[in-house]
Amino acid sequence: MTSAVVGWNNTIDRFIKAELPLNQVVDWLPDNRADWSYQPEEWNSSWSAECEYTDKTDIKLSASGLSTGDVYVDVPGV
Repeated sequence: MTSAVVGWNNTIDRFIKAELPLNQVVDWLPDNRADWSYQPEEWNSSWSAECEYTDKTDIKLSASGLSTGDVYVDVPGV
């Protein structure tokens, strides 16, 4: 789970560095190891999106005390 979050954060960082508008949805993910920049005239995305901010919802969780490596077992309610 942690590696997925780290991977997504790296992707968002690359989008920001490339100056890609974050209100666009990409058809494919560029290689995070390569430097690239957003060129609007070269962008032909078939996707679009409109986003609206929603506050986070607080939830209460408690750990079982187990350490199985499975977050769904170790933290019921996830």
